[in-house]
Amino acid sequence: MKLDDFINKTGQWLRGTGNYSHIVMSSRVRLARNLNKLPFPNKANKKELIDVLATVQTAMDRADIFKKSTLFKISELDNVDKQFLIERHLMSHEHASNPEGKALVVSQEEILSVMINEEDHLRLQVMHSGLNLDECWAIVNNVDDILSEKLDFAYSIPWGYLTACPTNTGTAMRGSVMLHLPALVMTKQINK
Repeated sequence: MKLDDFINKTGQWLRGTGNYSHIVMSSRVRLARNLNKLPFPNKANKKELIDVLATVQTAMDRADIFKKSTLFKISELDNVDKQFLIERHLMSHEHASNPEGKALVVSQEEILSVMINEEDHLRLQVMHSGLNLDECWAIVNNVDDILSEKLDFAYSIPWGYLTACPTNTGTAMRGSVMLHLPALVMTKQINK
């Protein structure tokens, strides 16, 4: 798929079809992972970033779950394309800046996206419409299992998964929901 294919359709998480979608616009679960014995992206040089990208891309090429996904090299995107991907919540502003050695992998339905060489080597993200954290977790956990068979992630027995930011160390998992607050006010559920 090309970027135009994503522009001309709505991602699954934007369709308003999930549980409580009149209040919960979307659910998201994110995992951060780093490759063992390699510097975090903020400490890596250009060659190291390119090596990480090549290693991750090879692992993804060998995983069926990524067969229908698209890889975008950030250095090959113009500013409008980057802004589109940011607005779709597929990548961060930080990922769009300093694009050398960075990439974004997006599944056809925009359910799964993977930022390569953002704050961490991998930021796996799954988004669904409505309140659907369990499904997001199931998918991202499966993707993590698949990639961990192909990549050696930085892990410490006492600390868990090692991340560039100490607050993410451990499971390196974050779950969140995007709420439509006017809907909570109109349905009188804002104080619950």
